[in-house]
Amino acid sequence: MVSTTAIVLYAHQYNTQLSGATMLLPVETYGYTYYSVNYKQPPVNSWGKNWFYVIASEDNTAIQITPSDTTQGGLLPGQTITVNLNKGQLYNVFGKVSAYNESNLTGSKIVSVAGSNGNCHPIAVFSGCSRLILCVTDGGEVAQQHLFPASTWVTRYLTFHSIIATANPLTSPLLNFYRVMVDNPATIVKRNGIVLTGLQRNSFYQFQSTSGDYIEADQPILVCQYITNSNEYSGSNLSPQGDPELMLLPSLEQGIKKARVYNTRNRNITVNYLTIIIPNDGIPSLKIDGAAVPASLRILHPNNPGYSIVAKRLLGPAAQYSIESEAAFTAMIYGSGTFDSYVYIAGTLINNLNSIGSIQNVYNSTAYPNTFTCPQSPFQLSIKIAYRAASLQWLFSQVHGLSPARDTSISNPVPADSQIVNGRKYFTYNLSTNFILSDTGLFNIPVIYTSPGINLCSQLEKTFVSVTVKPGPVADYNFMYAGCNADTAFFTGLAM
Repeated sequence: MVSTTAIVLYAHQYNTQLSGATMLLPVETYGYTYYSVNYKQPPVNSWGKNWFYVIASEDNTAIQITPSDTTQGGLLPGQTITVNLNKGQLYNVFGKVSAYNESNLTGSKIVSVAGSNGNCHPIAVFSGCSRLILCVTDGGEVAQQHLFPASTWVTRYLTFHSIIATANPLTSPLLNFYRVMVDNPATIVKRNGIVLTGLQRNSFYQFQSTSGDYIEADQPILVCQYITNSNEYSGSNLSPQGDPELMLLPSLEQGIKKARVYNTRNRNITVNYLTIIIPNDGIPSLKIDGAAVPASLRILHPNNPGYSIVAKRLLGPAAQYSIESEAAFTAMIYGSGTFDSYVYIAGTLINNLNSIGSIQNVYNSTAYPNTFTCPQSPFQLSIKIAYRAASLQWLFSQVHGLSPARDTSISNPVPADSQIVNGRKYFTYNLSTNFILSDTGLFNIPVIYTSPGINLCSQLEKTFVSVTVKPGPVADYNFMYAGCNADTAFFTGLAM
């Protein structure tokens, strides 16, 4: 699917008492390393299956697949195969299920490796369950997710349980399950300040909650939320509201400031909600369909009081809704009915946060970086990288109006410092050269760095250091002078 203007795309599949949804990611965000997100699949209900599939976006794509559980095709846990694909082709993997076995492909690793042309090619990966069952009294539900590449995982997440109550939604607890995926088993993950234990399959932690939690880590993680129905694992209601569902949570670092969402009534959805998690200073500017959010629709987050939770029930027929704020937020939209549910996130940035660029104006008298510079005003460049770099290449020749414009390559650069940013360690690399830009605007300076720690076949990543150039101040003044030799001339500067 292509468009002449920017669009947002969601997928929703449904049938009788079956429904599942996901936000779809654009091709430009595809990555090279993924981990499957599923759930244990008990041998009930016609032996529903765990699954994931890979889609190639370019020819000569080679992928390595290492399942975390036995597959229907006979692969054993930890066994790796290589598959070759061309553009548009896909490869399916199903977990093995029998009357005596339950499969769980969570943590299966999918990596794009060098193809026949020697290059790694970006891929898309989807995962889910054909009958997601959180407990044996569930009827089971289809679940699907378009996975985030591991290069876009970050370190801070806020959660809040799903809502199916029609009254007191923010204060009515509901049991939800969570999995925290890790790329490195040594990652320290905290839930509300307490370190999680019990790592499963060297790839994920699992916990359950009836409220909201603050998840943080010292290395990138991915948080997955599993929604229950009104039984909450009890099986006491034979016609429960809702059904199990799955979604990948957006992180605080990848929040958005504007979104457009759609709520549906298909197939048997009777209750729809929009939940937003936003910094408290973003509440005054938060608008849903252009209207401010009343205080009755929000509470402080129970484990991070610097944030608020907004829950709005969406009444009436299926419709689109707009959300915007001056502060970055995360949001999800979901609905439930008898043995039916769907959920998807309203949006997220898909940025690679392995590097952070900054500038400092030469005449800046403080130690802090600047957010902009002015034409012909000298500045210096700095980049923080989440790896110890083996090489750095600055492509100055690709930036119009930048001087000097000679590309710079540095082998084994020495970091000037290291720093913890949002719980993650970065190494700082500075350039002592003074640069100037002649025009106003936004300029992106390409940077290429390599490191053995980069989980790509090339061990190379490309990024940009963005430089905003604004018009400088214009000097102006008034003066009083009679024109005689003995008179005094008075000059008065004008306020800018």
